[in-house]
Amino acid sequence: MKKKIEKTEFLNNHVYGLNIYADNKYVYLDELQIYPYFNNYFLKYIGLIIGIIFSITVLILNNKRVRKIEFNANYPINVLIEKQIYENTNNFLSWRFLKKSIIEINHEIKGRFPMYEWIGIHKDNNTIYVNITNNKTKEHEIINIDKNLIAKKDGLVKQYVIYEGTGKIRYNMNVKKGDILISNEIERTRGYVLAETFDEINIKISKENIKTQLTGNIKKYKVFNLFGLDLKFNYKNDFEYYEEKQNKIFGIDKLFSYSDIYIYEKSDIIDMYSIEDAKKLIYTYIDENFEKTLDNEKIIEIIYLSEEETKTDLIFKVLVKKIENIGVYEWF
Repeated sequence: MKKKIEKTEFLNNHVYGLNIYADNKYVYLDELQIYPYFNNYFLKYIGLIIGIIFSITVLILNNKRVRKIEFNANYPINVLIEKQIYENTNNFLSWRFLKKSIIEINHEIKGRFPMYEWIGIHKDNNTIYVNITNNKTKEHEIINIDKNLIAKKDGLVKQYVIYEGTGKIRYNMNVKKGDILISNEIERTRGYVLAETFDEINIKISKENIKTQLTGNIKKYKVFNLFGLDLKFNYKNDFEYYEEKQNKIFGIDKLFSYSDIYIYEKSDIIDMYSIEDAKKLIYTYIDENFEKTLDNEKIIEIIYLSEEETKTDLIFKVLVKKIENIGVYEWF
């Protein structure tokens, strides 16, 4: 049986997949089933469609993924730059993906460390490369920023270097937070200012000194890594405290690997700190939290203002005297 449709109706409601007959007045369509035709067509190419979608997804994710960060040299700011880059990533399983573009991150880092002539960041595959130079003779590499260099905190100026811009400071000059150190009124600015600063800090140290040691108990399992995702075999770990060490059997970097993983059990030994013991740790604590950007930044003195002992903690109030770089660009 054939179904006839007016030509005008057919042209406005064109149906694919049917045999078409026509005379001078009507267009005739065989009453074939459309859905089987569509399903066969779809099933024929579903593998290709999924493959294309998967490939595009992998390319997009791979472009954003960060596997490691490499520096061209060892500078005091390396650890700070690494921390700032990782703060601009999101974690998914064991992978990191960039939240911002490399250009945006590079701009932020250049502004944070104006004392360095050149900080260049680029990404190749899953690795971010950071190139830092500090040779003022390389004029084509010098960072010039059209912003004032201002003080991030109060201090007494002890040393300064002005590569570009107009200096607004002098030796032994007191500056306040927000004061202009190097002005861009004539030319762009670049340089650094070291000042003597004071910070009052409260430090709480637990009386319990916990030391960890290996017990000698070991377990082993195998892991297959595919594009950064770990697939574990024979994994069983009932150790409360432990550390793992990997022995790679074979693999291709960034693609896949097969490894033995050894689990070493650890246990805690608890000692109790005295006030004198705790004071020995305070310098280390302060030094580890001192974000140095130049080699000549240092802690000069730690002055103890008060100390207090509770059942569980030792509490100290200290005044920390430092020589530190206080210059930042005014948008920070």
